[in-house]
Amino acid sequence: MNLYGFLLISFFIFITGIVLIFTRRRPIIILIGIELVFNASALNFAVLNEINLKNTDGQFFALIIICVAVIETMLALSMLINKHKQGQEKE
Repeated sequence: MNLYGFLLISFFIFITGIVLIFTRRRPIIILIGIELVFNASALNFAVLNEINLKNTDGQFFALIIICVAVIETMLALSMLINKHKQGQEKE
């Protein structure tokens, strides 16, 4: 697959994330949309880094984006666990 194929895939992932962010009301779904936007931008950085192989800035920023996405996933999991615990306390 060439450069344009990866950029097209990244574009569709980004658009899907934006649609999820602006059309859904549940916080977990919104966080999933943000995760998709992060992954699309990380894919763009990694693919565009292939153009200039002497510079590793794209890989560095992709790694930072992945770290932020992991923190965001931990936030979503903590929200789910908290909601589950609140549901058990009512019973």
